[in-house]
Amino acid sequence: MTPTPITVTLRQLAKRHLSEGELSACLKLCDARRAFLRNDPEAADRLINAYHRETGKVIAVRMRDAA
Repeated sequence: MTPTPITVTLRQLAKRHLSEGELSACLKLCDARRAFLRNDPEAADRLINAYHRETGKVIAVRMRDAA
């Protein structure tokens, strides 16, 4: 059985990491959000991959909702 995805914004997820004291993960998500706002999906993809490598968490990002 596949778990139901939870929809949150990158900003909300970054705030959660910050509240848990995970500054590096928070900064990666904030930088990814800024990259999406700059319309630089390649940079955002690199940052999301770095986030995954660091935390082991997999997230999917919808481009239109990224910011």
